[in-house]
Amino acid sequence: MGKIKTADEAISLFSEFSRRHGQAMVDGKSKEANKFFRLKMECIEYLFEHHSLGRLAVFLDDDSIPVRASAAYALLPVMEKESVAVLSAISGGDYNIYSLNAFYTLAEWKKGNLRFPYQDVFGK
Repeated sequence: MGKIKTADEAISLFSEFSRRHGQAMVDGKSKEANKFFRLKMECIEYLFEHHSLGRLAVFLDDDSIPVRASAAYALLPVMEKESVAVLSAISGGDYNIYSLNAFYTLAEWKKGNLRFPYQDVFGK
């Protein structure tokens, strides 16, 4: 992937990489899943650095479970209530690996074990 040039591009890539990361997890392709997780995180970091992280909120009700879960994960430090609600719904659903991932994401968030490069900026 080349360098991200705009927030619109980061948003589009975030959605694509979230879907591909999710599919690779379901397929048990860990190397591919790790690749798309890293690329997804590059999108999140770009959006944060360009004061556009909140634009991921449009994905909190996306039809795609991996996109919805990824957006909720990224927004935990800045939209905690909404993100926890989304992750709780996924965790309590029958969404195979996504439910398990959401469950552990919430557990680690509640324990204070998740850290984001932008978390301290928002006083969390």
